[in-house]
Amino acid sequence: MFCAKCGKKLPPDAGFCPGCGTPTGEPVPQRTPAPGGGSDRSSVGTAVGKNAAYYLTEFQKIEVGEKFRFNWAALLLGPAMCFYRKCGGLFRKYFLLPLILFLVGYLLSAIGTGIIEPVPMLAGTVLSIVSGLWLLIADIRFGLKFNREYCAVCKQKMSSSVGEKSLGVTLKSLILFLAAWVAAVAICMGIATVVVNSFWGAALSDIDFDSNDQDEDYSLTQDGSLSNEELPPTENYEQEPGAASSYSNDQEDNDSLNTVTGRFDNFVGSWQDENGSGFMIMIGYRDETKQQAYAYIATAAGDFEVELKTDDGLSASGADTGVGSEPIYALDIVRNNYWLEAYIYYADPDISYDLKFVPADPAEYPYENPYYTG
Repeated sequence: MFCAKCGKKLPPDAGFCPGCGTPTGEPVPQRTPAPGGGSDRSSVGTAVGKNAAYYLTEFQKIEVGEKFRFNWAALLLGPAMCFYRKCGGLFRKYFLLPLILFLVGYLLSAIGTGIIEPVPMLAGTVLSIVSGLWLLIADIRFGLKFNREYCAVCKQKMSSSVGEKSLGVTLKSLILFLAAWVAAVAICMGIATVVVNSFWGAALSDIDFDSNDQDEDYSLTQDGSLSNEELPPTENYEQEPGAASSYSNDQEDNDSLNTVTGRFDNFVGSWQDENGSGFMIMIGYRDETKQQAYAYIATAAGDFEVELKTDDGLSASGADTGVGSEPIYALDIVRNNYWLEAYIYYADPDISYDLKFVPADPAEYPYENPYYTG
């Protein structure tokens, strides 16, 4: 038996010609080509397009109930194969839901890792693993069943008079799918970045080192955290030889400067790095109530000013989250005898200083604050 269209010898009980895809049970209609040319819509090979010989042979096996081959291209390309072969229904059937779950899991995991929260981190990791395994299984099943699924898609196209654009293959749709996937991952990364930055910006703006236990003294460790180490009494600080100025808690001296007792009296003044590197801290009050103080900090990475928020007599701190994209600055200080131990850091984790400051001469380092009492 031979094909009525191309003359190729047909296998027994063939439903389609393996050469041109023409159904064998119907006579081939003689069509007059449309103006401008056109393809024969009666042929399943028209719906297949590229690599029609392979697919028509596989379709023939499917028609007669024989075992068809595993499609390695479908396995390797996965969801991209659906767009290359113009069968979006197979993408929704095999890949759409696990891909969405994978993106959600990635987003949760990124946010949980960024804000150091175990619940979203664990949920995102589990969801990513589950959806990843789902995608792997779906891809294997896609390679196993693609030839049969694609045969049904091609038959449906030929029987429903779809447009020419729905036939054959297309690289454009494949490229658009890959671009859409990259864009979806980038959007998830952007959302995670915004959430993490907002979280830490709010957290750093609320830095508070207040102590509820007035019987304990605190000092800063090397990494800037508070440690429960006993500090010397704050009364009667004595100046070492060579220091430019001294501090005393003698009430008569304080009264001679100002009749109002300030919250930050132990810190007000000009301070310089004991190593003479040029780092400066100048602290003065905001107004005559002496309850709020500002610290002006000059460092190698830049100068900034913060309002001191806490004071338990020995330690104080302040932070400035800036405006918009401006960096975050923070200062933690502890009064220890006649010097200050200061931890200064920026938003950039690589820029921080842990230094000891000694009193400086206010005449040499003036601070433009009308309530400065150093």
